Amino acid sequence: MDRNPYVPPNSPVRESPAIAPSLQRPVQVDRACTLLWWSFGLSVLSMVVKTTGYSNGAQIVGGVIGMAIGVAVGILITRWLTSKLKLGRNWMRLFMTIANILTYLILLVFWPFLRQIFHTAYAGHPVQVAISLVQVVLGLTAIVLINTPDARVWFLSMRMGGHGAA
Repeated sequence: MDRNPYVPPNSPVRESPAIAPSLQRPVQVDRACTLLWWSFGLSVLSMVVKTTGYSNGAQIVGGVIGMAIGVAVGILITRWLTSKLKLGRNWMRLFMTIANILTYLILLVFWPFLRQIFHTAYAGHPVQVAISLVQVVLGLTAIVLINTPDARVWFLSMRMGGHGAA
């Protein structure tokens, strides 16, 4: 019987075992996401500490409204970041890594100008300094975790397996 030109070609399609993505998410990615949520929690704590330092009613009301808006936006951003990481989106891993590197490079380059701003913001506020330092450590640890060899291989396999699209 002659071949029907309207029938698609028939060929077996399968992935090579070396390219097939591992569906098991590395524990490093889960830990990094947990650290990002802990960092967000510390941001909320920082806002609460700052708001309790206000003395008059208008500052307190403004602080509470600002805190509510900040918490809502923070939840949305943190959820977006962690959900994309948990889905294996390599572009999010790269975005977070590059954004952190650029942030610290900008701080170093503009430190003579920023020193006074940091001094004004943190002078006499040791709790705020401690919270900020812990957040820096949590953030850097999360970046290191999503860039470990196991995590990189997983992110790349998710991308190559077609599961890493937007």
